[in-house]
Amino acid sequence: VIADRSRIATSTFDPPDALNIFVRDGGAWIQRAALADVSWDDTSYDSYVPPFAVTGELLVALTSVAESDACEHARWGALVYRRSLDAWHLETTLSPSYDPCAATSHPLAVAATNERVVLVADLEAHIYKHDGDGWSAEAVIRPPPPPELRVDAAPAVALTEERLALLLASTSGPEQHVHVYRAGASGWSAETKIAFL
Repeated sequence: VIADRSRIATSTFDPPDALNIFVRDGGAWIQRAALADVSWDDTSYDSYVPPFAVTGELLVALTSVAESDACEHARWGALVYRRSLDAWHLETTLSPSYDPCAATSHPLAVAATNERVVLVADLEAHIYKHDGDGWSAEAVIRPPPPPELRVDAAPAVALTEERLALLLASTSGPEQHVHVYRAGASGWSAETKIAFL
């Protein structure tokens, strides 16, 4: 389940896969849409629902976009829906380039603003930006991995119009690090690293 101030999105994992959109109308929550374009057909996700993000205008849902011939893992991408009045329309599919057979290749985190989407795949943050011509790849950020990466823990990512924060969990000790990047005239650059216990 994920929500903003006036909207809730929930997912169903058993077929048919779907994202259900509820909006607040007066004192009640009313279902306004059921988006069934998502596909979570991957044997490695039998007990895991891939994440999604919702903003005032967008809903971004991870989905398997292609099967891999070399291993059991599907290639993952994201469906971007845009709200128009009371309806949601599929606007585009974002497909980052990565090795689906790599041990950490799943895009286990997604975040969005109304103009940007970031997917985490194979320890890389793939940033897409929307302009008058549609969606285009803006940058790929690869933070330094922790000394002992915890491969069973999903990365955590947060995105604003100017900053991106990414956490890769470590098993080497209690201290963890969040890498913060900032968008500028020349692109994205590292701004700081925050340590916490």
